[in-house]
Amino acid sequence: GPITIRTACAPVAESELPYIESFDTWENINSNPCYGMPAEYPQPSISTAQYMDGTKSLYMGSSYAKMWLSMPAFTAEVGSLQISFSIKRDGSDDYPVLVGLTDDPTGLSSFDTVATVRCYTNSWERKSVTLTSYQGTEKYITLVSPAGSYNYIDSIVVEYASFCSDPINLNAVAISSSEAKIYFTNTGTQGVDVIYGLHGF
Repeated sequence: GPITIRTACAPVAESELPYIESFDTWENINSNPCYGMPAEYPQPSISTAQYMDGTKSLYMGSSYAKMWLSMPAFTAEVGSLQISFSIKRDGSDDYPVLVGLTDDPTGLSSFDTVATVRCYTNSWERKSVTLTSYQGTEKYITLVSPAGSYNYIDSIVVEYASFCSDPINLNAVAISSSEAKIYFTNTGTQGVDVIYGLHGF
């Protein structure tokens, strides 16, 4: 019979940044072989019940085993990148997702945690993790859901880290012709400069 051979996935080139994954073209969790994950159950799954953008999201949740999703390799230095994604918890607890790097995307024998993120409400929240402080040698950016965590993930963006961290959960309320109240979460460790002007300034 025929023999199926799959060559290794080419790394994502610097010219392809920002790299965006919304999972909308995935039929199932095995649709894109360039992503690393557990080889056997429990695995992440593709959900059509919850999504931030488009029509699908990634669901990670298991009561007894961790699961993960490793991004494709990038030709850019990992320490020059940042990863952003939308997260929504499945339940009432603030379940953690670990953001880090591995050299073993299918077995996760090694994993360096860079940050732990949580969704604190029952709505979608935008999270951003810069990798500029990473000093290790692992190259696959990975999201890990520990046993007992249940979260939806959507709209992943990997891009060059900006000098200034972008605010997240940006929201404008009480909008009138002359004023509005702006709320956001500061993702950096320093204070912020608020600069505004007419559209396109």
